[in-house]
Amino acid sequence: ALNKQYTHELLHGHGFVFELNADFLINYRAPLPLFKPLITYPMVRRDVSMMLPYAITVAHAQEIIASIDTRIVYVALQDIFEKKEWQEARSITFSYGLQDAHKTFIKDEIDQITHRVHTALIALGATIR
Repeated sequence: ALNKQYTHELLHGHGFVFELNADFLINYRAPLPLFKPLITYPMVRRDVSMMLPYAITVAHAQEIIASIDTRIVYVALQDIFEKKEWQEARSITFSYGLQDAHKTFIKDEIDQITHRVHTALIALGATIR
């Protein structure tokens, strides 16, 4: 502890004292960043619109889409629309991106993943529009 009279004579205004653990700083080793090469193959973007029951959260539907395939690199909410006439559901649109690190997609692969997304959403209770 510092003597108050000593600090009052040397310091004008407010001050504080702290202790720094220099051993931690000396021994700290920052993790090495891992190089991840950029993917040179094109991303395919798809949208899916649906009527989603209120009992199912938007976040849960988003997680379901993302879990369908490891090559789905993002899922983003695009639109939510509600009407008074739609008492049990709301209209939701998601976009999602497909990208393979090793090749360009062919149409059949895209169609298969899209079908799996639609099947999972229908099983969840959504109506694809």
